[in-house]
Amino acid sequence: MSSKSKLRKSRQDWKGKAITRGQNERYQRKENVRLKNERDRYKKEAIEAKKQLEKELRRNAMPVCNKGDIIYISLNLLSVT
Repeated sequence: MSSKSKLRKSRQDWKGKAITRGQNERYQRKENVRLKNERDRYKKEAIEAKKQLEKELRRNAMPVCNKGDIIYISLNLLSVT
């Protein structure tokens, strides 16, 4: 083989490897973007679910607001025991 044909073959091999490597890099980049978007969406859903749960717990809880109610409840509890 002449040196020109060796050089031409070497360049063709290099080009093929570069094309394959570029395709793999582009695929990985797109896949990373897709995974990050999916992760962010799941995080957002989890935060919203947690907020909704806290809201639900607050709505179901019956807070005692004034001192009179607290005294009444504590006296009732003491009188039962």
